[in-house]
Amino acid sequence: MEYVHCKYTVYIWGCQLAIIRYMKAAVRKGLTKAKILEEARVLVDTGDARALTMRALAARLSVAPMALYNHFHDRDAILDAMADSVFQSLRAQTAEASTAARRRSPWQKRLKIVVMSTQQLATRHPEIFRIAMTRPNKPASAFMLAAEITGMLEEVGLSHGQALTVYHAFVILLQGYPFWREGLEQHERSGGTEQVCAPYGLLPAKWTAERQFEAVVDWLLGCVAEMAG
Repeated sequence: MEYVHCKYTVYIWGCQLAIIRYMKAAVRKGLTKAKILEEARVLVDTGDARALTMRALAARLSVAPMALYNHFHDRDAILDAMADSVFQSLRAQTAEASTAARRRSPWQKRLKIVVMSTQQLATRHPEIFRIAMTRPNKPASAFMLAAEITGMLEEVGLSHGQALTVYHAFVILLQGYPFWREGLEQHERSGGTEQVCAPYGLLPAKWTAERQFEAVVDWLLGCVAEMAG
């Protein structure tokens, strides 16, 4: 009995030593949160969220899966950090649009910069954008972004309720854009040439998805201008 207990103890010690060696190897490789997130984005960009597993990520980084837990509790923590990085990037765009130099531009132009920057991010990294918009627990940066944009709208005369309505209208538009784009691409592949209906009329059939999106954004901004008086 003592012999079995001794073997079990040695086994546990061996496992602990192996984990420590893996951790030290990860440190030697310069493993950081930023590096893990960078490789996680590549995995998601080249596949989808299902491609992101701790084993797949560890393989890309040439470390043991256990080494990742030194920086993130689990896979969900990595997805949450990825979402946070998206909103932080968009906040930077909002801050740029709100600088003293930009404030000399019409508010419509400043808000359009933010919306179009978000659309471009959704186009370049559709799966990462989808993850950011659908995480069950939104990071603090998401709420800060919403507060900054609604604040920009309130500055031009909208009430807080109106500003929230406009903000959500743009969010819905941005979330639906990838499906709109995919539909247009399928439409073109099938040889369709008819014009596309928009809230204020027909959009030219030769316009790209990006140009059509921009036209709808301009129309929405016009509606906001009317609300602001």
